[in-house]
Order: sequence, then C-alpha cells, then structure tokens
Amino acid sequence: MTKGQILNHDVTKGSLRLYDVNGNMTYFENSSGSWIKREYDTNGNVTYYEDSTGFWVKHEYDTNSNVT
Repeated sequence: MTKGQILNHDVTKGSLRLYDVNGNMTYFENSSGSWIKREYDTNGNVTYYEDSTGFWVKHEYDTNSNVT
C-alpha cells in the first residue's frame, strides 16, 4: 500500500509530495503509482533513498558532508 492510498490522496489529480520540517522532500508519488522515499541527516544530506522498483541505497557522510 502506498502513502497516497493510506492518505486517501487521488494522485490522478496531482502527484503527492511530503516534506520534513526542514523542507526536504521525503516522499513523492505520481499517478502511475511510482514513488520515491528519502531520509536526510541534520545537514540535509540524503542518507537513505528507496523507490518503487525495489532499488535502495544508504549513504553516510563525514563532518564536511562528504560521502564516506
């Protein structure tokens, strides 16, 4: 079940975008049912990415925001 379905959002009338308190987009879903999910660290770096195809990746960063 997608977040659009959970929230009863009709994505055929527009995509669904969810943001965290810092304005970072954490979720996106379009009318075809494709979605992406992101998590961020306190510096706004993407630490986790997952999509509806099953692809996912996790990143860690040093104090200068370089991927480690």
